[in-house]
Amino acid sequence: MYADDLMLSPSVTGLQKLLDISVSTANELCLQFNDKKSHCMVIGPKYNSKPVPMFLLGNSMEWVDSVK
Repeated sequence: MYADDLMLSPSVTGLQKLLDISVSTANELCLQFNDKKSHCMVIGPKYNSKPVPMFLLGNSMEWVDSVK
């Protein structure tokens, strides 16, 4: 995993804002996200909590416990 593969935020509200800004910027640059390969993961003390849905390109992202 590389730094350009990550998006970090201390809150789900902040994460959703980052996702929205990233999609908007990608559209301006004629780039696309693969929403089928994009996931969310909680790291830290709240790793065991049930997070709210995050959306990328209008589709709900899967919350995962690990990544390859």
